[in-house]
Amino acid sequence: MIILKIIGWILYIALKMVIGVIQIVLTFIATCICFGGGVFCTICGIIGFVFVVASLLCLPSGIVTVKEFWPMFFFGIALGAVPAFITNVGVEGIYAVKGLLSKI
Repeated sequence: MIILKIIGWILYIALKMVIGVIQIVLTFIATCICFGGGVFCTICGIIGFVFVVASLLCLPSGIVTVKEFWPMFFFGIALGAVPAFITNVGVEGIYAVKGLLSKI
């Protein structure tokens, strides 16, 4: 019986070591996604801001019609919001997996 407990403890320690390595890798991946996603979100946010401001400024001046205004406006909003959403969902998903692994 004692031998089975010792084998169980050895397997438990090995499992914890493997889970620790997996959590380190997941933390590194989450950090890379945060950095890359932050850069990508900043670039897309600036381009989306340009589309929104351009659509708002061009509508009163008559350069674009209302039919052209709405696609430009919504494209600018989507270009700023979608990359941020994808980045946040990806990072939170990784942290959720890490939380499940830490309960083992």
